[in-house]
Amino acid sequence: MQVSSDTERNQTEPRSKPSDAGSYAEAKRLLEAKDYAASLPLLEKVADAGKPTAMHDLGELYYYGRGVTQDYAKARAWYQRAAEAGKRPGHG
Repeated sequence: MQVSSDTERNQTEPRSKPSDAGSYAEAKRLLEAKDYAASLPLLEKVADAGKPTAMHDLGELYYYGRGVTQDYAKARAWYQRAAEAGKRPGHG
């Protein structure tokens, strides 16, 4: 029995879930309130689920040292993951 490519993709690629959407909305609210440290675990959860904008946001936190120790290597890694996941600069 051959497994369809959609089934294989669903098992190997992370997908955002409705709970991830709520987590991302909360993370964005915290970012807007400049509560960077509190937004970090939510962004990591959503980024790990495959959301490119969350990956980019994590890159921003590490690049500017907001809520984390400034780390250009981690920033670059998150920016790269975001780009590979489809995030284009300037496109929310």
